[in-house]
Amino acid sequence: MPFSDFTAGDVFTAASADTLMRQGIMVFASTAARDTALTGNLAEGMFAYVSDTDSVHHYDGATWKRFLDPITVTGGALTQGVSVASVITGAARVVGGVCTFSVTVNPSGTGTSGDPIEVNLSFLPAIQASSSVVGTFIFYDDGSPNLAGAVFAQTHATPSVRFMRDESNGLLGVSPAFAVAAADLLILSGSYIIA
Repeated sequence: MPFSDFTAGDVFTAASADTLMRQGIMVFASTAARDTALTGNLAEGMFAYVSDTDSVHHYDGATWKRFLDPITVTGGALTQGVSVASVITGAARVVGGVCTFSVTVNPSGTGTSGDPIEVNLSFLPAIQASSSVVGTFIFYDDGSPNLAGAVFAQTHATPSVRFMRDESNGLLGVSPAFAVAAADLLILSGSYIIA
């Protein structure tokens, strides 16, 4: 709700109206329509709803950024020495420059025992340089004890999670001495700062 503190005798000017209008959520048919309508009238803190993508954007003083935008989980890849056929499903959302995700990986193929297990989350927005994915994983192994632990991984701009089992304590560490296979289930959740 726009706010301005007028007192008796104040004159409501065009500048006053412009200030108030910049405080609400404006509605536009597309980002192109938004950009055309607001050329030369941008102010940090503006919000706009774009109806063709059903998304809310905020202006940070330099660029428009999506706000509370859900991300469709499609694609991605599971590897363990080789590409492992799998179905990746889940949900992700960007809120204020932070992407939070939760995905489930159902393998139907088999990986290479002893190699790191990596889930490439290429459908997510790029990670900010010097940022990391931070979160947790659960690995339901059909053939041996289940594993759970923390995820701290990132070495490139495409979001991916690499986790390994230390045979001595079941936590992250060295490459696992088992292979991902059909009937296993991986659940990953985490967050990171987007680029």
